[in-house]
Amino acid sequence: MLNTAVLSDLHFGDPYNVVHQQGVPPLLDLIKQQGLGKLRRLVLCGDIFEMTTPESEELRRAQSHFFFSEARGRLHLGQVIWVPGNHDYTLFRQHVPDGFPHDPMGDLAPPAFVSEFFPPDWDVPVRIAYPHLILSARAQKEGTPTGRVWVLHHGH
Repeated sequence: MLNTAVLSDLHFGDPYNVVHQQGVPPLLDLIKQQGLGKLRRLVLCGDIFEMTTPESEELRRAQSHFFFSEARGRLHLGQVIWVPGNHDYTLFRQHVPDGFPHDPMGDLAPPAFVSEFFPPDWDVPVRIAYPHLILSARAQKEGTPTGRVWVLHHGH
């Protein structure tokens, strides 16, 4: 069963982004099918928000609100973790100007970031991990590490 989905390069706000509104439901339905309807984590691995086109701010906000609203409704998300990429690094620095994060699983995102890019009634924890996210597998019964580790990094 899939319990973590990793997406990158969505480029919300760019008129040429990969996932337009008509493409969001099929993508999320595919993830839902693999995750049996519930997803522990949605990892956004860079270039989620297109910041090189400042004139598309309203489009960026509308596309991200639509995507996350659909994702929450279809996937029953446990948490969202954002690993900033080169196209959304400016946004990361606007919202997190100081040394951050400290937790390898990411720190809680500032409320201003969540309120800007997630729907108004958003109630799922959002974390930010930079420059990478480290996930490790644990045995289901004992909760002890299995030795499997994934490092998620956008690059650039």
